[in-house]
Amino acid sequence: MNDRFGGLSPRAKKVLALALDEARRFNHAYVGNEHLLIGLARESEGVAAKALVRVGVDAPRLREALLFHTTPGDHPVEGEPPLTPRLERVLALAGEEALARKSPLIGTEHLLLALLRQDERREAGWIALLMLETAGAQPEQVRSAVLEECLRAEVLARSLSVSGTRDSVVTCRVDQRALETLDALVEAGVYTTRSEAAARLIRAGIEANQPLLVKVFAAVAEIRRVRGETQALTQTWKEGHAGASVGPTPDQERWTVPHDEEGWTLPHQREHATEQTKRD
Repeated sequence: MNDRFGGLSPRAKKVLALALDEARRFNHAYVGNEHLLIGLARESEGVAAKALVRVGVDAPRLREALLFHTTPGDHPVEGEPPLTPRLERVLALAGEEALARKSPLIGTEHLLLALLRQDERREAGWIALLMLETAGAQPEQVRSAVLEECLRAEVLARSLSVSGTRDSVVTCRVDQRALETLDALVEAGVYTTRSEAAARLIRAGIEANQPLLVKVFAAVAEIRRVRGETQALTQTWKEGHAGASVGPTPDQERWTVPHDEEGWTLPHQREHATEQTKRD
């Protein structure tokens, strides 16, 4: 397949090559989203493949599912089959997914999310959706698995980044048992300093608690999203009310009681004051 997709990651390019291989396997004169989905399952190292495994879907099951919705061709196809318009559309949607997630390249996760996405042109990857359902997985279930794998990969990347940074210093209090543990690791020659031992143990704890941290990062991402929306609304409100005169609110205007020239607010106040003057 020609290299006209410069924005694809190496794994995503491999997926397209595998999709071409699947099209030839079925003697199809085109490369469609059905072949792309099988290619995503075959590329075992990417986020998409891991997400599919989480929902119990693999390449053999997807090939069986495809046979429920299409038939193989009668003869091998010569040359390189073209991409279908729907696959071209999925590639465009994958670019939007990557852009929305601030990714410089289109990865396997973006391809799978694009297959699952519903857009104004109907489901671009509708045949892939049918295959997933036939294989026993619901599209929303797959989408959730993709997002969880993305967060898992992000947590791992952050932990590795932190462990490799030497100019970041964190000061904390530890109890006597923790201090003895650090000293024992240093004395045994496992690590050279207390700081190195503590950093390694922290990293091990992060890696051991990835399922929990995935949920934590998801919660933090939602908090940041809501905070950003709130700040944007507040800023818009401030700009819209800048320089406006401060006056009574509609409720205040509704409940304000009119008064006459002498300052009386209610008629019975005037009458009461007049009667009191006569008695005096």
